[in-house]
Formats: sequence, structure tokens, C-alpha cells
Amino acid sequence: MSDNRKSVFLSVLSSEIIGDFSSGRLNAIIERYGVLIKSQNIDTLFSPLEMNILFDVSKISATRERSPWEDLRAKTLVSKIKIYTKCEFNKDELSSKLLNLSIAQEMALVEKIEKYWVAERVRLFNEYRESKIKK
Repeated sequence: MSDNRKSVFLSVLSSEIIGDFSSGRLNAIIERYGVLIKSQNIDTLFSPLEMNILFDVSKISATRERSPWEDLRAKTLVSKIKIYTKCEFNKDELSSKLLNLSIAQEMALVEKIEKYWVAERVRLFNEYRESKIKK
């Protein structure tokens, strides 16, 4: 038994995938998805510099509360990379890597970017809360 209770609001597509809903079924789907994502070794595909660039170009999309995950797909990231000017890097090479990802690798990248920005929002909120307590 888990004490981690959450309200879940499912889209039509999510409901179609899950079918008859139960928390056990939902957990099983999430766990299978997790195994698939972890198997993609996304950290070996991109250098630390490339990941930092991907985090940076995705910041606006990833930090909006209701931004669709599709905004973090390869084609959208490539269009943002083309206009990125904060540092020198091989835009063609990074764009090629993105456009040649398998769908599983692409979803692993989406997850990595979203997790990064969720952690960053939590960190910033905690810093803000701590600053208010100290005053």
C-alpha cells in the first residue's frame, strides 16, 4: 500500500491507452515506460555542452505550466538551435543528432529535459521560500 496519493486527470488519448483504469494498471504502464526510457542511454548520445544547450533552448517551453510535451520534440528543438547564439558549437552536428533519434530516444530526451526543469523549478521555489523565512 502506498501513501503517495495523487489526483490524476487523464486526456482522452491517455484514457484510451490505459483502458479500464486502476492504479495498478497505471503504475505498470509508467514502470514499462520507465524501463524503455532508461534503456536509451540518452546521456551517452549528447555531450554535457550539448545537453546544456538543449536545456537552454527548451527553457521557455519546459517551464510553462501547461506547455505540451510536443514542444520538446527534436524538430522543434532543431528550429530553436538554428537561432541559438549564446555559445559556439556545431549546430549542424547537434541538429543531425536530434533528427536521427529513434522515437524511444526522442521520448527519453523529452523526459530528461522535463525532469531537469521540474527539478530547477523546485530548487528555485525552495530558495524563494527559504529567503522569505529568513526575513
